[in-house]
Amino acid sequence: MGQRKGRPRTGIKPNTSIRVDLDILHQARIAAVTQKKTLGRWLEEAIMEKIEREQGRKEG
Repeated sequence: MGQRKGRPRTGIKPNTSIRVDLDILHQARIAAVTQKKTLGRWLEEAIMEKIEREQGRKEG
């Protein structure tokens, strides 16, 4: 294998900025707190659920 290029791994996941409607963000924040999760974790789970749901539609 060749040498790695770029920045070394730090173990820290990268942050990503997205634009989202503030009302929807507020609802997501409330849902996350209610489930005792971070907003990021809640969003990750919501995204994965949507991906799985849409893949199920394509297969079915």
